Amino acid sequence: MSEVPEGFVMPEMTDPRIRPAASLVITRDSDDGAEILFCHRVSQMPSFPDFWAFPGGGVTRYDRVAADDLSQLSPDEDGAALAALMREMVEEVGWTNSEEGIVIVDDNVRDEVIENGENWYPSVKRGDLSANS
Repeated sequence: MSEVPEGFVMPEMTDPRIRPAASLVITRDSDDGAEILFCHRVSQMPSFPDFWAFPGGGVTRYDRVAADDLSQLSPDEDGAALAALMREMVEEVGWTNSEEGIVIVDDNVRDEVIENGENWYPSVKRGDLSANS
């Protein structure tokens, strides 16, 4: 028996490199049972268009810089993955973590990070976002 669903054609792999990434599964209890947060990828995305996924994404060089510089993060791949995850949460969901828990990000700050993910780190340095895990 194949692991690939019947009728699904696997795309050709042109670049077999593994790219570090991080995803987060967010759940909560409700009267109807457990709820799980999924993000819907728009149909214009170059990869996995119209796909439902957990929030997250690839680790960038800016995430590595943040991990090296921010005392809240460890200066290694785990710290970079955590930075990527926090950046992706701002971009994809508009949430950030804080000492009070998860909070909604200011629209202007979120727009700045969506425009360029590199802006997440300066936003943390300015105090607009938290890097507390």
